[in-house]
Amino acid sequence: MAFNFEVETEVKSNAETVWSALKQHATIFPKAAPDKYDSVEVLEGDGLSVGSVVLFKKAETNGDATIMKQRIELVDEAKKTLIYNVIGGDIMKYYKSYKSITSVSDKQGDGDGALVKCRVEFEKAGVEQQVPDPQLLKTFILQLFHQMDAYLLNITPN
Repeated sequence: MAFNFEVETEVKSNAETVWSALKQHATIFPKAAPDKYDSVEVLEGDGLSVGSVVLFKKAETNGDATIMKQRIELVDEAKKTLIYNVIGGDIMKYYKSYKSITSVSDKQGDGDGALVKCRVEFEKAGVEQQVPDPQLLKTFILQLFHQMDAYLLNITPN
């Protein structure tokens, strides 16, 4: 049985800057959120294009999964959308499948900025399998987007 959840948030950086950073997530995330990632290693490909495999190791918190191996499945420049599947790591003790679909668009209305949306689709590893509370994952994702935004605002000249 498949499950999903979505998060979306507004950030201050413009959509092009955020999209560029998301494509380079293997490099940007550990710099923007060192509290969340101990190391990131590109195992296959360049870490930017379809087929690339990236290994993320994060600090353990409350027994959370600490290792996640992901493969980039889609990089859609026109729609500013990145899709990856988790293909390994201790997170897979909870999930049979885990896919993340992240997109960036210009913020509508007053001011600059962007809207970042992330949809996570997953199947539990087993019928009785307890998965991490989706609220914890939502919070992690939202914090990561805001930490990335703060990092981008700090390194991007006005």
